[in-house]
Amino acid sequence: MSLITADNLTLMRGHTPILRHISIRVARGEAIHLTGDNGSGKTTLLQALAGLFTVHGGHIERHSNLLYLGHRPGVKAGLSVKENLQLAARLYHQMTHPQLHNQVEEAIEQVGLLKQRDRQTRFLSAGQQRRCQLARLWLNTPPLWLLDEPLTALDTHGVKRLAERCAEHCDNGGGLIITSHQPFYIPSHTLNTYSLSDYA
Repeated sequence: MSLITADNLTLMRGHTPILRHISIRVARGEAIHLTGDNGSGKTTLLQALAGLFTVHGGHIERHSNLLYLGHRPGVKAGLSVKENLQLAARLYHQMTHPQLHNQVEEAIEQVGLLKQRDRQTRFLSAGQQRRCQLARLWLNTPPLWLLDEPLTALDTHGVKRLAERCAEHCDNGGGLIITSHQPFYIPSHTLNTYSLSDYA
C-alpha cells in the first residue's frame, strides 16, 4: 500500500526551476534516501511532499498522515529537553496527558539525554539538540516520516541509533524518506536512492 505518491513534479522558486519531472512513491516498509549537492532541491522536495511548498506541475496524493522533521533541530531554546518533548507530544503527536510521562521519558532515554532532560536546550551541543528533535521518533508517530538532514551533528552512536529506529519503523509497516549528504544504512533494509542532481 502506498503512503504517498508524487507524479511528474515540477518545483520552482520564483521563475527558477528547482526540480523537474520527478516522481516518487513510498510504500509501507519502504525507505528512500534523497541525495544531491547543496541547492539540488532535497529540502524543497520534502517540504512539497509535506504540503509546505506549492508544486508548479504534477500532483501529490497522500494516503497517510506524516511526520516532517526539518533540517534545523526546531527546539525551543528556553525550554528543557523534557519540556520540548512534552510540547511536541501535545501539539504534533496528539498525545494526551496519561500517555505523556512514560513515553516522553522513554524517548529521552532512547536518544541518550536522560542526564540533560531538565536542561534548557540553549545549553546543549548541536548534536544534543539534534537528538532532542529526533526523540520525537519514539513518541506516537504516523506511518510516514519525512526526515531532512537528520544526521547533521550526530556522532557515530547517534547515527546508529537512528538507523535502528528507522528499521523498526519499516518493520512495523511504516515508510520514510530521508535526506543526507552522508552515507546512511538501515539494518536489514534496502534504501532506494534518488540523486536529485538528475532532475535539475
